[in-house]
Amino acid sequence: ITKDPWNYWVFRAGANGNVNADEVYKSSRVGANFAANRVTEELKVGFEAYGSKNRDSYYLEDSTGKQKIVNKNETYEFQHYLIKSINDHWSYGYQVELSRSSFSNNKGRLLFRTGFEYDIFPYKEVNTKFFTLSYIVDVRRNSYFDTTLYDKLKETLYGQSVEANLSFKQKWGTIQFGIDYHNYFHDWKYLNLGVNGEVDIRITGGLSFNFYAYAELSRDQIYLPKEEA
Repeated sequence: ITKDPWNYWVFRAGANGNVNADEVYKSSRVGANFAANRVTEELKVGFEAYGSKNRDSYYLEDSTGKQKIVNKNETYEFQHYLIKSINDHWSYGYQVELSRSSFSNNKGRLLFRTGFEYDIFPYKEVNTKFFTLSYIVDVRRNSYFDTTLYDKLKETLYGQSVEANLSFKQKWGTIQFGIDYHNYFHDWKYLNLGVNGEVDIRITGGLSFNFYAYAELSRDQIYLPKEEA
């Protein structure tokens, strides 16, 4: 048996930025992220943080002259999750998330989710394959920069999710597929349905082939600002 010196913890950190400019337009973007995750047969735990700032400026000319337009957006997010195994196939857990996004009219959101998960494969195989089915209930406290379409500056919302995730990790690569559905309890017409899939195949040495696809049906954007709706 090989002992893992990191005790199954995986750490990831990244940063990115770019600047584009011409005579009438300029944009700049910077971002950073950090994640710490640990997956074992008994426990899945993780901490993730992300932040980004975007700035776009451009000039418009009209009868009064040249006018400079500036748009700024910033997004910050922190989340923590923990999933504890009950036996070889069942587990329960929670997720806590704090976020802020000027683009999404999100001045501040506190989200708490909890639920149960069933894995068709035994959890001892979680690092090579899993097929999980989950049911989750959530509560979120939202505050907004601008009044929403439904005349809200703050509100508390309750909802539910059903999720399915399939993953196979082998020496030749990884195949993953997922589907998730969410709706709010106060009105089930406010729903979100997402599907994603990824194939990452190692061809030889450092050469690999990667394909990713994602589709979403979003009918729950009740955070949209009322102004200029």
